[in-house]
Amino acid sequence: VISDSGRPRLAAIFVPFQVVGKNALFVFVMAACDVFNTMVDAVYVHRPGNDFVGWVHHSVFRPYVPGGNRWCDDANAQLAFVLAKVSFWICVSWGLDKVGWYW
Repeated sequence: VISDSGRPRLAAIFVPFQVVGKNALFVFVMAACDVFNTMVDAVYVHRPGNDFVGWVHHSVFRPYVPGGNRWCDDANAQLAFVLAKVSFWICVSWGLDKVGWYW
């Protein structure tokens, strides 16, 4: 249990975990079970077979992440992509928390 009475800055670090924890089942079903990715993969960019998630990974993260242009340093781009996905689900959980919808 984290209370904000003693150390408010320390408690603020854990707010994203609390928000995601309130909607943990929703985040698990949509993110970990790939329900959301399956829906987004139905969107093609420029041609069939070039799904939206792949396009974002190769067009947004690989060129702009240091070391992302070399095949051996693709791990940096993948890390940035995964951190963006986690941030997205934190924002979705925060929005659901503000509306008052809990799963």
